[in-house]
Amino acid sequence: MNAMELKTYEILKDKLGEEKAATILGFVHGKVDQVQGKIDQQKEVLKEIFLTKEDKVELITRMKEDKMDLIKWMIGFWIVQIAAIIGLYLKK
Repeated sequence: MNAMELKTYEILKDKLGEEKAATILGFVHGKVDQVQGKIDQQKEVLKEIFLTKEDKVELITRMKEDKMDLIKWMIGFWIVQIAAIIGLYLKK
């Protein structure tokens, strides 16, 4: 017990008795542990949601690679479309 808990226990013990004071402090400790557990769970969820610096660098790198792939496919598509149009034009 820290000083604040000991002081609280002494005050409750004087007013309510040892058993009731211990029960109340036990209840408070249980609730504090329960709330701390929920806070820890929420911290873990937030860590999963937010990106770290390394995650951001990896994401930017992947986006650049995907952008280059998209540009390559677009150029290939345009070349094929132009060749198809020229082929249809020369067929006549």
